[in-house]
Amino acid sequence: MIGIKTKLNPAQLAAIKAKLTKLRGVLERASQVDEKIEQGIKEEINAIFDTEGSAGGSSWPRLAPMTIRLRTSRGTWPGKILQEFGELRGGIHVKSDGAKVKIEVDAPYASIHHEGTRKVPQRRFLPRDERLLALTKGPVQEFIRAVINDLR
Repeated sequence: MIGIKTKLNPAQLAAIKAKLTKLRGVLERASQVDEKIEQGIKEEINAIFDTEGSAGGSSWPRLAPMTIRLRTSRGTWPGKILQEFGELRGGIHVKSDGAKVKIEVDAPYASIHHEGTRKVPQRRFLPRDERLLALTKGPVQEFIRAVINDLR
């Protein structure tokens, strides 16, 4: 084991303590970046569902007459598209870990609606890539500016 001894005067010790206190604030703020990213993406997804797609760029196609009849017979129409029972919207989970953002959707039929098929029109309910980039870029830039200001 190598030992290093040094003598610090009270002013040097106070300066080191001040820097460590600033560094602790930076580390605490870093965890808040992930929370802000997750919250921003969740709010965007909710806006897309609330506006039936228009917040994501374009409104979703109307339901087919047969689907409207089926939902009417179940007592779930009039209502919102893709929100008959809430499984799809309620099963979306967003996680950010500082290196990546992961969006998971529990509903096994999610990709059918999000991507569309020959028989089912596309109804995108997740933000587009450029919007996801903007939603992550803002909190990261805000964090970097705060760190620079804190460490000055």
